[in-house]
Amino acid sequence: ALDPKRLSSYSQIVACWTIEGNLDEVRQTLARAEAEAQPGADYFALCALSILKVIAPPPTSLFGAHPPPRRGSLAAHREKWETLADELLERGLALNPQSTELLQDIVMVAVSASRHKIGLRYAEHLRALTPEDPETVMMLGVLQALNQQTDTARKSLQQAARLARQQGDVAVEQLANDLRRDVGTPFFEPMAMIMSRAPLLSAPFAADEW
Repeated sequence: ALDPKRLSSYSQIVACWTIEGNLDEVRQTLARAEAEAQPGADYFALCALSILKVIAPPPTSLFGAHPPPRRGSLAAHREKWETLADELLERGLALNPQSTELLQDIVMVAVSASRHKIGLRYAEHLRALTPEDPETVMMLGVLQALNQQTDTARKSLQQAARLARQQGDVAVEQLANDLRRDVGTPFFEPMAMIMSRAPLLSAPFAADEW
């Protein structure tokens, strides 16, 4: 496996070329890393989540103002970047399919990067591994709501609050109830974004650490 410092260096190079909008250089960097050693799940996750963070659209505003769209390759070829990130996530998860920490990282960054479909898929996987964890069920409800599955989202958030209450976690119970109240309102997505940037979930690659 790659040395951790080399892993970090390659993932930073990937992030830099992503910022420049150079998809070819990103692919070449990934190929060089694989030629040097057999990367582990963490490497693929770091690169994919770096790409998702960079290509994230500007945040929406509660007051109706919309920031100008991104210019250049990132905006013109966003679908290609998303496809590459998704491929890397799948490769990483295939190497460690039972890693709840890896899945937590993917879900939280997907929310903060407004990649809701990707996040929902991995939130469902995480829920299958930890069905009694209220934070996991809460994040599933958040992603369901962000994918316009409002009725299902309310049920998941209600279940998360119930699990939290049974486990004596007052903070998660309150947050799940607050989120359930705001499903379908203009306040929900900004609240979800704030939560993803200051997550309750313990994630080694948390959204604001890069």
